[in-house]
Amino acid sequence: MKNENKKRFERVQSSTTRDVVRSKHSTVWDSERALYMLITDHPAFVVGVAGTRKHLSIPQSGFTDGQKAFDWEHANKSNRSALLGAVEKLLADFSIKTTFRSEAKFFVYDYTLSPKIVENQLPFPKDMSDEDIEDTIERVGRHKIGAQVIQTGADVESRKYEFKANALYLEITQHTTLEDVTTLYKHATKRKKNMLPFAMPKVQAAPRYAWQLFSAKKKNKMSNSQIARAVNAEFGVRLTPQHVPSYAARYEKALQTLKPFHSK
Repeated sequence: MKNENKKRFERVQSSTTRDVVRSKHSTVWDSERALYMLITDHPAFVVGVAGTRKHLSIPQSGFTDGQKAFDWEHANKSNRSALLGAVEKLLADFSIKTTFRSEAKFFVYDYTLSPKIVENQLPFPKDMSDEDIEDTIERVGRHKIGAQVIQTGADVESRKYEFKANALYLEITQHTTLEDVTTLYKHATKRKKNMLPFAMPKVQAAPRYAWQLFSAKKKNKMSNSQIARAVNAEFGVRLTPQHVPSYAARYEKALQTLKPFHSK
């Protein structure tokens, strides 16, 4: 059992989420998931989303499926623009690299409307099996690492969101040769180091769990000893009760890189 727990912890300790992608396909950018995780955990974001949903008559937990979200968006001409405006205002004070604010905006838009729409980009539930996680990842194409063919044609408008800010695209015409592609690829490779999705701190799974429990101490009436036992049982670590506050503070520090808690 100890060896099994050790292997499980090794599998997640360098990850950016509680149960980050555990897949041989390495399908999701760790730093991109880290940004979305930190945003959705941030107290200012939680309050802001709740207020936006209430103001725009969106269910407090968001719509349960994409069809209901679609129906709300198209119920009138103002819903979509109103939500986009609210999202831009909510993110205005968060420190996100300019190049990627657009992607973050659309993530928050979808999350506010229906968290289920972007569930593949968030930490997976604790009770979700490896098999279900693998299945979820297999169904997600947009965030796969590697190359994909995006055909524009007549449907360029509907497919525009497949273009990512942190990617290079190669234009191929009937005159393009293999030599052209090879030459351009050499130039593209030099630029790859500048294409990291987000400059985010390497937040870890165990500190996040400790922060969640520590932040809710008064509500759940857990002592530091109980929190330590819970984290140790979940990750196979040896966290002591006296180290719980500093362990939780590690994740809180990562959260505050986006926006200090005291900021208005």
